[in-house]
Amino acid sequence: MFCIGMCVFYFEYFSINNSLFFFSLNTEKRQRQQAQHDSEFQRLQKKITQVRASYPAREYQQDYAKAQDVKKRMSRFPLNDK
Repeated sequence: MFCIGMCVFYFEYFSINNSLFFFSLNTEKRQRQQAQHDSEFQRLQKKITQVRASYPAREYQQDYAKAQDVKKRMSRFPLNDK
């Protein structure tokens, strides 16, 4: 355990080939951060789903259908450039 000001951090360590590896055991802080991230994610997700599209989707669908029809007709009767 060591202290920096008012914060207290607990560490667990283990040794592999005489090298020490430290892991923070401050799970409460990590859980609070995870809860904060989750709530922020939920808020942003809700905001994104409520945004209206800025383009006319119906027009784009019609244009796509026309382009597919033209492609279909061109492939059915290819040009002869002989």
